Amino acid sequence: MNIIQLIRLILKNIKLVLVVPIILSVLVAYLTRNTPKKFSSKTIIYTGIGTGYTIQSVNNSKFDFMKNKTAFDNLINIIESRKTFQEVGIRLLAKHLAIAEPYPTYISKAHYHELKNTFPDSLKKLLVVEGNYEKTYNNLMENANSSEFNYMYKLINNDHPYYSVKAISSISVMRISNSDLVEIKYSADDAGVCQQTLELLNEVFVKNYKEIKEGETNNVVAYFEHQLLLAKNKLDAVEKRLLNFNQNNNIINYYEQTKHISKYREDIDLLYQQEMMQAAAAKASIIKIEDQLNRRNKTLLKSASVIHKREKLSELTTHITILEVKDDNEEEKDDELLSLYAEAEKIKSELNTTLDEVGVVENTTAGLSQQDLMFKWLEQIIFYEESSARLKIYKDKIAELENVYKKYAPLGATMMRIERQIAVAEKEYLSILKGLNDSKIMQRNIQMSTNLNVMDKPFFPVIPEPSKRKLLIVAAGFVGFVLMVFIIIVLEYFDSSIKTHKHLEELSGLPTAGAFPNLYNNDKKLDFEYVVERTGNEIAQKIRMKAFGCDGNAVSKPYIVALFSTSLGDGKTTIGKFLHDMYKKDGFKVSYFNYLINNKPSKNDENLGVNYYNYEDLFNNEFDVKIFFENLIEDDYNEMDFVFLEIPSILHYPTPIRMLRNINFALFVARANRSWSVAESNVIDSFKETVLESTETESIANGVKVDVLETIIGEIPKKRSYIRRMVKRLIKFQVSSQKRFK
Repeated sequence: MNIIQLIRLILKNIKLVLVVPIILSVLVAYLTRNTPKKFSSKTIIYTGIGTGYTIQSVNNSKFDFMKNKTAFDNLINIIESRKTFQEVGIRLLAKHLAIAEPYPTYISKAHYHELKNTFPDSLKKLLVVEGNYEKTYNNLMENANSSEFNYMYKLINNDHPYYSVKAISSISVMRISNSDLVEIKYSADDAGVCQQTLELLNEVFVKNYKEIKEGETNNVVAYFEHQLLLAKNKLDAVEKRLLNFNQNNNIINYYEQTKHISKYREDIDLLYQQEMMQAAAAKASIIKIEDQLNRRNKTLLKSASVIHKREKLSELTTHITILEVKDDNEEEKDDELLSLYAEAEKIKSELNTTLDEVGVVENTTAGLSQQDLMFKWLEQIIFYEESSARLKIYKDKIAELENVYKKYAPLGATMMRIERQIAVAEKEYLSILKGLNDSKIMQRNIQMSTNLNVMDKPFFPVIPEPSKRKLLIVAAGFVGFVLMVFIIIVLEYFDSSIKTHKHLEELSGLPTAGAFPNLYNNDKKLDFEYVVERTGNEIAQKIRMKAFGCDGNAVSKPYIVALFSTSLGDGKTTIGKFLHDMYKKDGFKVSYFNYLINNKPSKNDENLGVNYYNYEDLFNNEFDVKIFFENLIEDDYNEMDFVFLEIPSILHYPTPIRMLRNINFALFVARANRSWSVAESNVIDSFKETVLESTETESIANGVKVDVLETIIGEIPKKRSYIRRMVKRLIKFQVSSQKRFK
């Protein structure tokens, strides 16, 4: 279907296409006659989510698009949450109930009195505290949450135009482009209610947003503080254990002490080895000197007096050596040392005196003086005793250090274990402390980022919004128009009627001889006589060409044409009489015969000048076509040019196959405004199997719409206005004018 066909289809049903939209528009106008006026207000909130300056933005300048988008989605969802709408509705109701008289910026006078009349007096006395908005709100909220069947719960959850969740949920929340701004719009039929709803919404959702965001960090901070306290107690306990361990074991710095002990042990070992060598050297010297002494001097050295003094000197030397290495009080030690030094010197002097008294001037074999040897012996004895005393001290120190080693060896393992525990506890403490610091930074960051600022406060709408009534009326008309056009197109598309001669050719399988218009067309703008004449001439010309060929010589005389159909009332007689009259007008000898069934005509054809024949004769066993037509035609049979024979519907009556196989041409007529059935296809298939091989057969679509005939006879002359002619040219893309030539 092209544009021209669509326009013609609409024009054909123009009354229906216009009446239905008008009815819908009138209906909408009637239903919207009392539509209340709408007042609209808006508010703009600066969020700072994307570009706001916070603690985290100091160290992190990277922009996270998805995180930013999620933050805005969370904010918008909090605004549009049921909890927010419910609180706003109850706060708005509390504000209206708490005032003693209506204020235009709160609620109009009419709506205020309507609220006072509809709100139950019992609840008003119980819940409303006049002049105290907060108490009234708390009472209303508590009552609404107390039961699901009370008045407040139903008021909030039903469809009240101001206080219900449904009404407040009509707000529009949107982010302005890619900025940090959020715009909130709301409309109501009361200007004061509109403004107050937005103001309360700002107050409620900012509070809820802060509670949610700060509540997250508060829980985290509380968790880290608790864990930090546990970690600190654990660390303190381990450190106290280390302190007690050090106190119990006299440890100041274990590692320095062990290092010092090790160094001291090395020094003692070295001194001990050196002292042993010195003692051995002294002892060897003593033995050597004694070997060089004479017998008398040796006896002297073994005398009781010398041995006693020697032993006494050994004791003093040992005592002095011990005092020198001790870390006692310096003053007391010095006094004692001085006393011991004096006593030792006294014994040395006595020994010298003893040696002097008993000494004899005599030389050894090596020429050494015996007296000098005695003094050297004394020196070595003193040195040896001192060395022996020091060796004893060194042995005691070594034994003492061995005990210290035995003590410190297990202490080291224990101490390392305690220190590991301290390190783990300290690391855990520091990790938790870092988490606490981070969470506190995040807490402060969220506190800074949740400070939403109202840039544009909700304004009081003075002028109502333009009414959409006119738009609804126009939309109703447009919808009605589109709906009717759609229905017409659908009906046309699913219309199963034959419609065109081409469609008839597809359905029947018989080539088309042409199409004939509906003779009952009453379009006064159309030259209908021209259409009938042109379509009839097309059909007549085809039959004439078949009868006489291109050279004008008759194929046979007479040329017999049978008209048949598969349904009643397809217009065979009309087409047959039209062809009869047209050929007769052109000077041909033509006869037309209609059928009688049971000696009765099928219809009243008296005014058409139709001849009749008995249809039953076609089924006579002795039937002969030439004899049959010679008996029918009064004139000379061989002088006749055309003979038209109409037979009844072959679907409802028997088909005269013998007659049809012995004629020149068969013309199948079908009405275009009826549907095609399967039975017709079957009977036509049977016809083609028995007749088509002997007799050429073509089809004619009768009663075709004039618009379809343009495919056969070209553009049909019609009285059109200049505008319609221009529109048609534009639709056909014929922009340039079409001038006719002489």
